[in-house]
Amino acid sequence: MKHIGQRVKDIRVSRNLKQQAVTDLIGMSLTAYSNIESGKTESITLQRLQQIATALNTNASVILSDLPVNIHPDIKALQNELQNTQQLLQKANQQIENLGGVKIKGTD
Repeated sequence: MKHIGQRVKDIRVSRNLKQQAVTDLIGMSLTAYSNIESGKTESITLQRLQQIATALNTNASVILSDLPVNIHPDIKALQNELQNTQQLLQKANQQIENLGGVKIKGTD
């Protein structure tokens, strides 16, 4: 069973990125990031998960997608919060489009 850290690592490796490149983009120490990938960090905020996802040129839902919900209660909460945020962004995009504006990146 994969945990969030393993998913992050798998995505990072598939993008041929070094840990240092990701940490430089998100302003995080290499040790802290390495602890996430290795599973030593037991929880991660949605904000940090989104930062990592952006650095990996993906989104948080992709990182969470292969995880069973029952690994940890925080995962379900993160998934719900992410879904709510995505819905809000989609509504905002619809309102912006109605006004003739530009879409917010990452909401398609």
